[in-house]
Formats: sequence, structure tokens, C-alpha cells
Amino acid sequence: MIEVAGLTRRFTDKLAVDDLTFRVEPGQVTGLLGPNGAGKSTTMRMIVGLDRPTAGAARIDGEDFRTCSTPMATLGALLDPTAVHRGRTGRTHLRALAASNGIRDQHVDRVLEMTGMTDAAHHRISTYSLGMQQRIGIAAALLGEPRNLILDEPVNGLDPDGVHWVRQLVRHLASTGCTVLISSHLMSEMSLTADRVIVIGRGRLIRDGSVADIISSATRSSVFVRSLRPAELAIALREIGGEVDTDADGSLVVRGLTSDAIGDRAFAHGIPVHELVPRTGSLEDAFLELTADAQEYPSEAGAGGVER
Repeated sequence: MIEVAGLTRRFTDKLAVDDLTFRVEPGQVTGLLGPNGAGKSTTMRMIVGLDRPTAGAARIDGEDFRTCSTPMATLGALLDPTAVHRGRTGRTHLRALAASNGIRDQHVDRVLEMTGMTDAAHHRISTYSLGMQQRIGIAAALLGEPRNLILDEPVNGLDPDGVHWVRQLVRHLASTGCTVLISSHLMSEMSLTADRVIVIGRGRLIRDGSVADIISSATRSSVFVRSLRPAELAIALREIGGEVDTDADGSLVVRGLTSDAIGDRAFAHGIPVHELVPRTGSLEDAFLELTADAQEYPSEAGAGGVER
């Protein structure tokens, strides 16, 4: 388990993390989400002991990771795939890590195979693409068969097959009881990967809950309706409390009513309906809504390009 309590980090005049508290439970994938500058990477660095908190504490399995006697078995982490000795080969890099933690070379071969890096292991890391660096970094994180795993933007530079592989990997590890904390800016991917998300902005906790709960609480569902008599149907639906917007093609977008209620109302008025499609908000919609006031670098809404 990963526990963060009142975690705060100030850099001179910059408050990067502000009294942050959350728990990452075993057996599920937890996503850490936030806009650029929200404090995600700083939080992860404090959890693994690379940055010292100004206040508060982070615990892994109940202890400070900096004093852990079996670090790679307790926690595997990928924070920066480029922070390696680039003159070493992938295999040499992993063997050095293994030797430092009393891990046998057989585990090096195993994680190379798991990450698809066996054939590239004899090449220097300086020749690796970003995707290959991500894979060797994940291999290093898995080397000690850790009970806890932290991955910061692990799918950067990966092709679609690699993204799918990371998703399947972390979900499999969670199913075995591993505690998994993963950050990403790809909301569509996170919605497929995470069971629970922690949303932060400007260093503060904004929302913590299951993906479904976050979406339902921060977005509004609607129903798309297509009928040859949209004006009549709109009047009938407004009479029972529906909020109805009419698109340019005559289709309706209805809020406040279920598709069953809309269908029953149309039937009662003898109005044929050709299409009736419930629409729910996405994790991206919820994220944008929750972090609207926490964007450190907000862009102009609707800006289509550079002014000439």
C-alpha cells in the first residue's frame, strides 16, 4: 500500500504540492491525473524519496522508502526513462541494478522477455528510441518483483501495441495483488486502464474515486434522438421536464430524461423515433471540468491557430 498524508513541497516561492493526502490500495490500478504543473511528478518523487517533503509524509507498506531494507522488492518505479547510463547496454544496466539488490541474473532475462527487449538488450541505451527506453525502464521497475509499482507517463513514445501492452501488464499485476500508481495525460487510455483515479491541480487534491464515480459526478449524460417530427417531440419532452437542444440537422439532444422515458413519451404521442442513443460523459470531459480552475497554462478557448 502507498499512503500519502499531508504531503507538501515548496521550492523557494513555488508551492508544488499542497497538503496532499490519499491512499493507493493493492489489487487495483490507480491513476494520478492533473494538468501540467499540478505536482504529479513531484509527488511521485517524494514517495520514492528523491525529493524531501517540506511537510507531511509518504509511506510504502507502512514505512519510509528511504529506510527500506529490500527496496526493489518493495517498490518498482519508472519516473524518468532517460535517467540511465546511456553508454551501458540494456542488459548491463539491468544486471547492475540486480547486483545492487542481490537479485539473480535469471530475473534480468525474465524482465527482458516480459518487456520485449531481449533482442535489443545487447545494444547501448544511447541507441534506443524513447519507446525502447520506456520498456527498459519498466523492465528495471519489475526486476525485484515488487509489491508496489509507480509509473510516471509510461506510455510516452510507445506505439499502439506498446500502449496496449502496458495496459494489460499493469492490470495483470493489479490482479495479483500489486499496488499500482500510474500517471498519464491520455485520458482515453486511463479510462481503459485505471479502476480509480486521483485528480490533483496546483498541488491540491481535487477528487478521488472510481472512474465511474468521477465521470458521473463531473459530467452530464444525454440522449441523442432522431425523429421526422422533432419539433413536436421537443415540446412533448419539455412538458415532462426534459432539457432539449435541437441540432442543425433536426436531431435532438435531451438531458434530464432517460432513453426509456423519451421512448415512452414519443409512443404516447404517436411520434416515430428512428434513433435513440444514450450518451455518457468521458473521463476527459470529467477531467476538463474538474481542473478548469487549476490549469497553470490555460489556453484560449476556441483558438484555432496563430494570429497573423
